[in-house]
Amino acid sequence: MCDCSAKQCGFIGVLDTTKWFKNDSDISFNARCSVLSFYGTDNKTQTICITIEETGKITFSYEIEDESNSLYYSINGARTKIYGSSQSCKKDDITISLSQGDIFCFTRKYHCSSAKKRSHNKKESCNYVNIGDVCFKSCCRRCPTGATGPTGAVSAGITGPTGAAGATGSIGATGAAGPAGGPTGAVGATGSIGAAGAAGAAGATGPTGAAGAAGAAGAAGATGPTGAAGAAGATGATGAAGATGAAGATGAAGTGAILSAADFFALMPPDNSGPNDVAVGFDVNFPQDGPSIGASIVRASSSSFQLADIGLYQVLFQVSVTEAGQLIVTLNGADLAYTVVGRATGTSQIVGISLVQTSVINSVLTIRNPTGNSTALTITPLAGGTRPVSAHLTITRLA
Repeated sequence: MCDCSAKQCGFIGVLDTTKWFKNDSDISFNARCSVLSFYGTDNKTQTICITIEETGKITFSYEIEDESNSLYYSINGARTKIYGSSQSCKKDDITISLSQGDIFCFTRKYHCSSAKKRSHNKKESCNYVNIGDVCFKSCCRRCPTGATGPTGAVSAGITGPTGAAGATGSIGATGAAGPAGGPTGAVGATGSIGAAGAAGAAGATGPTGAAGAAGAAGAAGATGPTGAAGAAGATGATGAAGATGAAGATGAAGTGAILSAADFFALMPPDNSGPNDVAVGFDVNFPQDGPSIGASIVRASSSSFQLADIGLYQVLFQVSVTEAGQLIVTLNGADLAYTVVGRATGTSQIVGISLVQTSVINSVLTIRNPTGNSTALTITPLAGGTRPVSAHLTITRLA
């Protein structure tokens, strides 16, 4: 039987803390992953969301320090206010129904004045909101299939009764009498009556008479009921394969298509951290995996990538750097001189695109600060704004 009363609590299962995504570093979980806390030092909106993986219900409690906060939850962008200036600062066991695939979020909006700031975790913070006791309950929908019962016995039907016997035919005519015995003796004188003589021997038996005509056939008996069908006979042997048909006409040539492609990227911060982090003769790190198709382009390390098949590949990369410098594509450790790109001055991206032909399987490709240059390169963090900036390497097999 399925136990539909089971539930998962404390940010585990579908509420695994690694699956939440948030917009602010002042949102955090406690060590036991049982309490979600919002802190901040500026007037702003903080949000944390999760994609629901199973249909069920989420329950939680909240505690708010003062009335400068507004607390909401939202489902697929539709907000519902949990707390405002007219509600209680603490409430337990709020329950919300969710469906598989829903985006569920907590949002805190607040206005912070200098008079309300207080110390927390060794930094100035403007009050707080705690959300705890988060539980997720989902009903089991997949009960196990029972074992297959035994096959019933097969029995033949009973045989019908024997039909009645036909009537006996009539008796045939008597055969002709056989010939008499020896000739009759002469009549003697009538003597006195003597004593009785001994009995004469019996005459020979005459031949058997012809057989009489056969009697008429009796009426046929009634037909008995049909017996049960017998078990099916075994399947006959497979017949010999027919002759192979003639080959069809060759189809029209297909259009070109991408055989395989993969995207690898870095985010600064935290990747490629520190000044002068790509020394001369060293490779740029692209430690994170983006979308891909096919299986011939895979990661060998954080900075090197394996091309499994011999073929023609398009290589496209872009990296934001601080210093003037150059980048080059290497194949199996050798520089491809025709792929060098660079920038003389300013803080901007170095962008390169080229075609690379491999001649052996499992070739290894990297993006390198070329040997012979004098400058180590800094991959610029937060270039142009406040968000981590990306560097990309996209490899596409064309033939």
